[in-house]
Amino acid sequence: MKPMHLPWCSRLNVSAVGLLLCWLPNHDPASAQGKSVDHRYAPSRYQTTICFPDDWQKTLVSERGGLSYDFGPGPYAQPLTEVTVGIQGLDLPVRSQALADACVPIVTTILDSASVRVEQQVFAIVTGHEGTIPSGILGRVRRLGGLSGTWAWGRPQRGIDPAFRSVAWGTGRPIMYRVAVPRGSSKKVVLGFIEPHKWKPGLRLLELRVEGAETITIDPLGDSVRNRPYVYSFDARDVNGDGELSIEVHASPKTPDANVTLSCFWIFPAAMTLNEDALIKGELSQEAEVYYACGRELELSAHYPRLDAILAVLGGTDRPPVVSIRSRRDLDFDPQSGFVLTEGHPFLVTRPPAAGVTRTGDSLQLNFPPNARSVEVIVAHGPAVVSDFGRVPQLSKALEDAGKFWKAEKQLPFDVIHVPDAGIQSLIDASIRNLYQVREVVDGDLQFQPGPTVYRGLWAGDVLLSGMPVLMLGDNESERKFLETALAHQLPDGRVCSIEPFLSIPETPVVISAMCLYTRFTGDTSWLRAHWGAVKKGLSWVCMMHHRAEVDSKSPWYGLMPPGFVDGGVFNETADYASVWWSLIALENARAMAHRLHISADPVWQSAYDEMSGRFRSTSLRDMRKDSHGNPYLPISVNDTDTAGAARGQFAFLLPYRWGSFFQVDSAFSRPARSTIAMLDASEEEGLVVNSGWLKGGVWPWLGGTHGMAHTLLGNEEKAGDLLYAVANHAAPTGIWVEEQQARSYGNAVAGDVSDAEASAVFISQVRDMIAQERGDTLHLFNAVPAGWLDPGATIALKGGGSLFGPVALRLQIEKDGRRGELTLSPVAGRGARGGVVVHLVALRRAGFTMGDGKDLPSSVNCSWNEPLHLSFRRM
Repeated sequence: MKPMHLPWCSRLNVSAVGLLLCWLPNHDPASAQGKSVDHRYAPSRYQTTICFPDDWQKTLVSERGGLSYDFGPGPYAQPLTEVTVGIQGLDLPVRSQALADACVPIVTTILDSASVRVEQQVFAIVTGHEGTIPSGILGRVRRLGGLSGTWAWGRPQRGIDPAFRSVAWGTGRPIMYRVAVPRGSSKKVVLGFIEPHKWKPGLRLLELRVEGAETITIDPLGDSVRNRPYVYSFDARDVNGDGELSIEVHASPKTPDANVTLSCFWIFPAAMTLNEDALIKGELSQEAEVYYACGRELELSAHYPRLDAILAVLGGTDRPPVVSIRSRRDLDFDPQSGFVLTEGHPFLVTRPPAAGVTRTGDSLQLNFPPNARSVEVIVAHGPAVVSDFGRVPQLSKALEDAGKFWKAEKQLPFDVIHVPDAGIQSLIDASIRNLYQVREVVDGDLQFQPGPTVYRGLWAGDVLLSGMPVLMLGDNESERKFLETALAHQLPDGRVCSIEPFLSIPETPVVISAMCLYTRFTGDTSWLRAHWGAVKKGLSWVCMMHHRAEVDSKSPWYGLMPPGFVDGGVFNETADYASVWWSLIALENARAMAHRLHISADPVWQSAYDEMSGRFRSTSLRDMRKDSHGNPYLPISVNDTDTAGAARGQFAFLLPYRWGSFFQVDSAFSRPARSTIAMLDASEEEGLVVNSGWLKGGVWPWLGGTHGMAHTLLGNEEKAGDLLYAVANHAAPTGIWVEEQQARSYGNAVAGDVSDAEASAVFISQVRDMIAQERGDTLHLFNAVPAGWLDPGATIALKGGGSLFGPVALRLQIEKDGRRGELTLSPVAGRGARGGVVVHLVALRRAGFTMGDGKDLPSSVNCSWNEPLHLSFRRM
């Protein structure tokens, strides 16, 4: 759940067909049944993560094989620095891009035309310091709550202080600095801003909050001139006497874009008189007690450098290679050492050394001797010195070391879900890796994040969206830490608030629901008992918001929840049904867990549940609409009359649908839900719902995953399988998704974050649900198995993955001759649930299998909790 973003369009029309077969083996069981992973709808523009798990340097690789850096707060998800390798005088198209192993982020890209070819492998170099986290502290200054920043975002005129070039930024979250000062002291604080991206005033409005001074609201593009610097002075004082001044930039409640920026700040003695012109020109910086260029904390506070590499080999030409660096950074080439420097620090070196350089605008091209048939490129971030580059072995050896590192990586739960389709399995493995690569530790707190660029930060709703697949993979510790990170953002009134300035009502009930689900997955009742106060506070806030909706009996949302921010294509603040559904889910989960913990549930919870669900019965009937084709559906917004955008914002329905038991047992909820799912089925292009988000003509791959889980829940296994392969075929050949991309009948634009970790998380959940899915008090197994997964030699397995009823270990194996098979299930604990296990055998029956004695297979077999199952079957 993220603030509004703007699409960025591709200038490169890479043919997905040329990228298809990189992951496909000679025999693919699913392809024989008409379902295969061939990436036919791969996005035209994408980026692939190659960084380490929890890495502070989120290096990405473009669809052309370039190293991508310096992502800023506009243009979003586009690198301001890119390093590429080519051949002098030639512009070669991309022939293919692939990973040899989805678990290992070594991206191989082949550029060729006729007989001319460049093969390049791009990867992060193993130095032995993987996993070290920068402190974010530089001298007297420390930054809190996220370290997103860009070195060279602003482009001020010559003669302007260079600190205006860098920027700290936050996506839907504030920028927060603390500066050490004598306790209780007063200071003169000056904040500096520049806006190189927005095209008119009023699009980015910032609240400046400096301790001891009055808050002001500014527009960094106040006079409509891009890249014009502004400074704002404050008479600050350490009011609370903690020995630190608080400097914060928040989004104004009136801003269209909630992504905030801050370029620099100065701290002077309180009595100092300042000349604004002199300050902007940098003439007073040496007189400041603190002079600080923002957004550089990660690199400057890192303990060790982070190194990336390109190993490129040329063929079929006598022309030499070239290395191109497109960047807003100040780059200098030292001909003596062969190093490219940025602000005097080593940034890039090549082997062999470059023979010379050519400058064109923002690009620096390194040229090589005519006899060079290969080139090694090493790029550094952090406190790199010349000797760091010298310690890097030949890149062929570094490449081998990188492969060994990832093969030995134990914290990633690769070995839990197994399916026989090699394409799907590769996407599962790539999704697990991407989820943990994008993950981060901020202020000592672990958080899974939606993406590595514009959405690099905490979204509390991801404790469920990303947290549930993490639990399904058996990584209970990571989800516990993630929940505790989210709870650190619970306000005194009980609201969980990770994004601002908008009121996102679902954040709080989603976190409460995830707390209860975590306890059911793990059986760790002591953790929930220790945090029960947070549950009570959160539900108190939910009930308070519900009571606000009862003030005006004439309002359309009377008895439901008041207006808030929805996201997913719905920008205007509006009352919405998702807030109601998530509140009901939190209330029903909390009441169940209170019973389990032998704690008295607040009777207000039951009253709120009854009032909201009762009111929903009447308002949902009132608000049912028909789309332009006559399909009935329930809009997300309460009292919405816009039938043209029927699919818009329906992510907010599909996400809670998986977790709300009332959708299955209460016809007042199930009828509109099923109608809405049918409407979405009729709104597809390329197998996915179109026009559901921000991008006109866009399809949202992870929405397809939630759509597929809904059909699995409904028992529509064929449609669930179709949606799985539709999602898979919108992946890039490196196993990642962009957040949104246009269906090809509309164009080739993409939007949102790249290497989208939420899409990775949902894909894991989607596959797991097809093998094992909780429905009420029952665990259903093999309920949506594609026919191609039952071909000779096929294996479907879960190796101890988590569920609401305890770990699940199962295996379905078809012998290589295809005539016999076995299904084994280890006992599932049940965790006090009344139901049991239902093992679906319909797919085996359709494939022609019978019992071992020749009798017909039943459509399903029921098992009690703690009961193992072994079943043999055959076909003639």
